[in-house]
Amino acid sequence: MKFILTNIPNFIINCDYDYNNLNRRESELNEVVLVGGNSGNCMFWESTKKIIQNQTSCRLLNWRAFAENKNKYTDKIKSVVLVFANNINPKSFTQLAPFYHTIKDLDCKKFLFSIGAQNDTLDMYKFSEQEACIYKNFFPHFEYIYLRGKYTYDLLKYNNIPLDNTKEVGCPSILLKEIDIEAIKAKFKKLKAKNNTEIKVGINFPQKQQHEKLHSLFKNIMGNKDVYTLAVDGQSWYDFINYNKETSKFGSKLSKNRQNFIFSNNVFKAMQFFTDKADFMLGTRIHGTILGLCAGLPSMCIAIDSRTYELCKQMNIPYVNCLNETININNKSGIINFFRSNFDHHNLDDLQDTINNNKELYSIT
Repeated sequence: MKFILTNIPNFIINCDYDYNNLNRRESELNEVVLVGGNSGNCMFWESTKKIIQNQTSCRLLNWRAFAENKNKYTDKIKSVVLVFANNINPKSFTQLAPFYHTIKDLDCKKFLFSIGAQNDTLDMYKFSEQEACIYKNFFPHFEYIYLRGKYTYDLLKYNNIPLDNTKEVGCPSILLKEIDIEAIKAKFKKLKAKNNTEIKVGINFPQKQQHEKLHSLFKNIMGNKDVYTLAVDGQSWYDFINYNKETSKFGSKLSKNRQNFIFSNNVFKAMQFFTDKADFMLGTRIHGTILGLCAGLPSMCIAIDSRTYELCKQMNIPYVNCLNETININNKSGIINFFRSNFDHHNLDDLQDTINNNKELYSIT
């Protein structure tokens, strides 16, 4: 039996969304920590799993299981496939070090499906010596490294990181589920003809520390019975939505509307939730936007930082640029009118081109 060594968590590998078969270390973690603090990670883990399984019959092996028993598995590793989020930043680059030490001596091909930078702006900045050292040691081990976009490429180049095996691609999440572009165009056409009172709104939102004003604006409309909310991070949000644990931050209006919220590490469940309930998706989360597209909805991202901006630009995902300005959405009608005015369905053809091109990129043979 041969294995593909990966950082996809075991519960994703085994479709164990109820966490019935976690190992001891995993079972000691709460659900939010288990997904790296952000259920959006499950989007690119699931898509990476799909891409691997479409190319090989080898079993997937989580890197922690390998690290605990290298003698058992070393000769059975056919290749390494890793996928990361925004680890090119001063706060989380150290997370790459354990992966470097795990894979560096393996005699097999290694592939990095995604990695990106994270910054509140598109400004360049100098890496510390330690940060630059990790990238320079880690990156050469891979056949290819797919970057999340141009900002990531430019930042690495600015810091003299060798880029010979890199390419600006985006995120594999866009390949998780077939996106019916023509059906989404048709839904947007119907949306424009509907009365606002008929429309069901899907939203995702930033945490307060990410964008205080937009956090407040979105929170103010969550209590509307026609608004359906995707939460992707925050332990209190997870506990409120899944365990009905109320705190003063939510208030009675949100509590009465709790059935309109979802925070699930099963992205297929979340997709179906919005397919069944919403007419469109709007928010600041890139994977919330992709989830909306996979659910068959007209979806648009409000780009508030380097990661959302570069991924939208790279993959031709509909977006509005709010890096240097903000928007005013006071109620359900406000969010509908904003979406109608800013969603350009003609750009969906470019998104389809991106999907078609990216299908050819993730070879692990």
